[in-house]
Amino acid sequence: MKQYVLSVRPGWARLILNGDKLADVRLTRPKEPVHEDTVVWLYETKRDGGRGRIVGRCCVPEIRSMNVYRDAFQRKAYARLCCLSEEQLEAYQTGHRFLYFWLIEEARELREKDAPTLAELGVKCPPVSWCSVKGVEANG
Repeated sequence: MKQYVLSVRPGWARLILNGDKLADVRLTRPKEPVHEDTVVWLYETKRDGGRGRIVGRCCVPEIRSMNVYRDAFQRKAYARLCCLSEEQLEAYQTGHRFLYFWLIEEARELREKDAPTLAELGVKCPPVSWCSVKGVEANG
């Protein structure tokens, strides 16, 4: 099973855990394909008053790539999934060939006592965007 830690700001973490945000947009993705059993740990950043810890987990069965400048219909749909405007997606892609949409399922919040630390996941410091977790079972 593949696992990743995804850094998210507090407002985005809340939307993901409430089930309102069904995709997260990134400028990069893992080289290896993800599958329905891919676990993503949500690390809430300290920025904007965040907790600076793992606050939840979700499954990411698929990461889709898209050039938002080329497909207005898809752009609108993905903007809605990401809780963004079409203009925000276009601005985010500026200077990049593609955007990568991490599709989110089964998001659930973890209480602090039930959440692993970054160290327990084998991660030395919070990722800027995301990072792989190697050799740790997803029990949370």
